[in-house]
Amino acid sequence: MTKIGYFCTGGYTEIGAINSFLEKINPNIYWERCFPTADKPRLAIGRMNSTPIASYSGITGSDLTEMMYDRLSKYYKHSDFDGFLLIDDLDCRYHSNLAAGIDLFIETHSDNVQKILEKQVAFYVLFASPEVESWLLADWNNSFAKQYPQSVAYKVQERLKKDIIKEYWDNNLELYGGAFVNGGCESKISSEIQDTFSLVGLDEQERVYSYSKRNEGVDMLRRIEPMQVGRKCNICFLPQYNKLKAL
Repeated sequence: MTKIGYFCTGGYTEIGAINSFLEKINPNIYWERCFPTADKPRLAIGRMNSTPIASYSGITGSDLTEMMYDRLSKYYKHSDFDGFLLIDDLDCRYHSNLAAGIDLFIETHSDNVQKILEKQVAFYVLFASPEVESWLLADWNNSFAKQYPQSVAYKVQERLKKDIIKEYWDNNLELYGGAFVNGGCESKISSEIQDTFSLVGLDEQERVYSYSKRNEGVDMLRRIEPMQVGRKCNICFLPQYNKLKAL
C-alpha cells in the first residue's frame, strides 16, 4: 500500500477531520499525519503520536513549510514513505495568478524536500483557497444544508450568494477574498460566514445558530465529498485532487 505522510495547517477544522477527507480522496493510500503532533516520532515503530499541541493551532504559510522541512530533516531521512503532502489554506497568496503560483511552489519545494531527504520522493500539495471554508461551500448539500435546519441554511446561503460572495459563488470560490494584505485576505471567508450567521441564524423557534471551525467546521469536513468540492474549486483543489486520486 502506498504510504503518504502529511503536514497540515494547525486549524481546528483540518486537525479534526482532514484524515477522513483524505481517505475519501484515495482509500487505497495509508495516510499518516506528520504534523501537527504531540511528540517526536516513536521511531521504533515509525509512527507519530497524533495528539495535537495547542501551540501549533493556526500555523500556516511559510511557518508550516519550515516546520515540514525541520521534521523531514530530523525524523524522515530513512523513512519508508512513498511521498509527502502539504495541506494548507492559501489565504489569498498568489492572488494575481493562482495556478502559476502553485506550480512554482510545487516545483521549488519538491526540489527542497528531495535535497533534505537525499533521495527521490514524491511531493504533493493540497491548498484550500482562500480557506477550508471554500471546500465546505462547494459541497453545500453535504455541509451547511445538513448541519443546520433547512430554514436557517437557506437564509445563510441566500445572503452569502447575493450580498457577500456574489459572482464568485458558482465557479470562482477559490478566487474570493481579494488581495494578500497583512498576511491574509482582504475579505476573510470564514469571518463572512460567521457574520452572516449572526444576522440570520435563527430558526422558527428563534433559536440562535452560529458557525465555528472547532465544532461545525469539523463535522462538515467529515461529510463533504472531494469530487463535489472539485466541481467548484477547480483551480487549486481539482488538479491536486486528481493527482492524489490516481496514486
